[in-house]
Amino acid sequence: MSVQMLIGVDIGTQGTRAGIFDLDGACRAEAFQKSNLIQSAPGVVEEDPETQLHSVLHTIRQCLRDSKIDPNSVAAVAIDGQMAGIIGTGFDGRNVTPYDSWLDTRCAPYIEMMEKQVGDEVLRKCGGPPSFNHGPKILWWMHERPEVFRKIKAFVPPGSYAAMRLCGLKASEAYIDRSYLHFSGFADNQKSVWDPDLCRQFKLDMELLPKIVNSHTSIGEITPSMSRQCGLKPGTLVIAGCGDTAASFLSCGATREGICV
Repeated sequence: MSVQMLIGVDIGTQGTRAGIFDLDGACRAEAFQKSNLIQSAPGVVEEDPETQLHSVLHTIRQCLRDSKIDPNSVAAVAIDGQMAGIIGTGFDGRNVTPYDSWLDTRCAPYIEMMEKQVGDEVLRKCGGPPSFNHGPKILWWMHERPEVFRKIKAFVPPGSYAAMRLCGLKASEAYIDRSYLHFSGFADNQKSVWDPDLCRQFKLDMELLPKIVNSHTSIGEITPSMSRQCGLKPGTLVIAGCGDTAASFLSCGATREGICV
């Protein structure tokens, strides 16, 4: 059977949605699973990364079932996701922290620290100011949970985490798409590289930062284990994907300068 289908998955704040599409962009089926926000104390908003992963597996499986499409006809799957939160992974690519949501405000003191020390530099290089996003959150884990921080080998957003798990990637293969960099606090966005000076000022080991890729980069293939859980054939390509806001702009046709969204 000729390859003619694509699957897209969005790990959103309210839940995970998957859709299966033909090459003309027609949606053949879609599925949704509500997220589980964990609010254990004031200012704390977390999710279990493995629960997020299982929502990806479940919604893909439901799309295949509802559409009755042969998994052999699916060329690739890509995942977009919430942009400003992070997950710390160990050597094996599995999480050692919960998903630290963009709604979680515990890193507020480190926003103030970054703003005071390098606020203008972060704005100029990253394209966005320190906020409830990667930079201050990484510093929060570094200073407030040092025993956990020592176990972290890579920081990634949830879309990257789920895609890595689909492919069985380790921390050394961790990645992030360019569309997330304005939330990073440690990147030179124009050059699409991590900025050594910003990292040095906060004593952040650059080895903890994932490789930067384009959204269309192939990052791996569905493993046999994940194939059994989601219904896609082993070896199905997994594409890097992008941040959810970037995906929203693309979906509404904002593909060039001068378009107001």
